[in-house]
Amino acid sequence: MGIPEILAMVLALTALAIALVALRLGQALWASPWLRDPLPEQAAEVAAALERLAVIVPAYNEAENVVGCLSSILDSTAAPLQVWLVDDGSTDATWELAQALAAERQDPRLHLLQGDLRPQGQTWVGKNWACAHAVAALAAQPDPPDYLLFLDCDVRLPLKQP
Repeated sequence: MGIPEILAMVLALTALAIALVALRLGQALWASPWLRDPLPEQAAEVAAALERLAVIVPAYNEAENVVGCLSSILDSTAAPLQVWLVDDGSTDATWELAQALAAERQDPRLHLLQGDLRPQGQTWVGKNWACAHAVAALAAQPDPPDYLLFLDCDVRLPLKQP
C-alpha cells in the first residue's frame, strides 16, 4: 500500500468521524427544548428558567446600537428576565441614550450599570472587563440569576409571536 492509498484511507476515516460527530450534534440540538417551541407540559419549566435569566449587554461607544438592541431584547418576550446594559466608559452618547430609553419605557426588567474603571496594572482587552463587572454586580444580589446570556450591542432579537 502506497502513500496515496494511506492518505485516502486517513481522509476517509476523518470524514467518517466528522460525519458521526455532526450527526450526534444535530441530534442533541434537535432534542434541545430551547431550539423549538416548548411542549405545553414544559411551559412552566421554561417560564421558571426565564425568571432566572439575566441578559448582559456590554457596550462601549454603541450609540448607534444601544436603543435598538435593548428594545429588541425587551420586545422579544414578556418573560420576567433581567436585561443589564453595562456601559464600559463610552465617550459617545451610549449612556445617555440608555438612560433615556429606561426613562421612556419604565420597564423594571431593564437595568443600567456604569462599569468601573479598569484596575491598574492589569490588561483587560475588549468586553471582558464589562462582562466581569456585570457578573460581580449580579452575584452580589440577594437572589442572583442562575443563567447569564451575553449579547453584543449590535444584536437584534426577533419580536415575540402573538
